[in-house]
Amino acid sequence: MYGVNVGCTGGCLGERLNGIQEVSGSIPLISTTQSSYSLNCKSFYYTKNFEDGLPYLSTLRCILNNKELVKYFYETIVSLNLLDKLSEYISENCILKNGEDTFSIGLNGMMQHLMALRQTYPDYTIKILRQYSDGDYVISEFVMQGTHKGDFMGIKPSNKVLEIVGVDIDKVIAGKIVEHGGAANTFECFWQNKLIKPV
Repeated sequence: MYGVNVGCTGGCLGERLNGIQEVSGSIPLISTTQSSYSLNCKSFYYTKNFEDGLPYLSTLRCILNNKELVKYFYETIVSLNLLDKLSEYISENCILKNGEDTFSIGLNGMMQHLMALRQTYPDYTIKILRQYSDGDYVISEFVMQGTHKGDFMGIKPSNKVLEIVGVDIDKVIAGKIVEHGGAANTFECFWQNKLIKPV
């Protein structure tokens, strides 16, 4: 599953060489229940930081476009709850855009947000459906699926598997998300699943 097929300069990826090596070709990064990731780069660099014999994207200095980076962040880093790697994708000065309002959340704010989501939906995953880019901005349509096992704004756990769809708008500078915003159909999802009702 984790085979490597690359052309190497100065050694093979599987040898866990010290220092930095330059390689070219295609390398599978990680397999999840949703996707098997593969990078096709003109050239990229990797370090000796391996997990399960496989380098994570964060250890690669790859020629990736912003859409690929955002997709990998949500589908792998977030979906697999790899919060220890969050600082490699989220800027310390990250801001949240909510309509015309701007809030400074930083790395810690994003961490708290993702932890709160995990408390409500312990098994949730995110799949990116479509993406568009405009300069530094990446617009991603997504579907989030998870089992409602925690309180959410006073709504008791239903143990139902919920699917919430939405759009994220992320600004990426130098390989990190510096601005995040978007919207999701949480209300409609809860209404359809009879978790809320008219007063």
